[in-house]
Amino acid sequence: MSLHALQSALAALFTETGARERFAGDAAGFARAFGLDAREREQLEAMSAGAIASYAATLRRKRRAEAARFLVRTREVAGDEFARAFDAWAARTPPSPAQGRSRAARDAARFCAALCSSGKLSASETGAVRLDGAEALAACRPAPFRFFFRLHRKG
Repeated sequence: MSLHALQSALAALFTETGARERFAGDAAGFARAFGLDAREREQLEAMSAGAIASYAATLRRKRRAEAARFLVRTREVAGDEFARAFDAWAARTPPSPAQGRSRAARDAARFCAALCSSGKLSASETGAVRLDGAEALAACRPAPFRFFFRLHRKG
C-alpha cells in the first residue's frame, strides 16, 4: 500500500480521459497498473463515475480559467468557442508538469501552439494567438539576474 500510488491513480482519473475510460472498463486492471492493493482498489471503486467526471470537469474549468489569464487575444479570436476549444484540447493533453503560475503559462502556450497548428485560423488570428503564446512563455521565465538586483537594491 502506497499513498503515492493511490494519489497517482486519483490524479490520472481526474485529469486524463483515457484513464477514466480504462478505469470504467477494468477497475482491477487499472488498480494493478498503479500498484494498488485490494483495499485501495475498493476505495477507488466506491467512487461513482459521476463524481469522478464532475471533479474532472471542475479541474478542467480551473485549468482553463488559469490559462485564460494569459490569453486575452486568443479569447477574443475564439470568442464563444474558447471554452469548448480549450476543454477539448485539455481532455487530450495532460497538464504541464510545472507548478503554480508557470503551469498555467505553459498550458496557455501549448494551447496556443495547438490552435495555430490546427489550420483553422486566419493569418491575423494566428499572429494574435502566437503572440499570446510567446507572452505566456515569457511570463514563466525568471527575470535576468541584473534586473533582479536593480529592483531590489537599497537606496
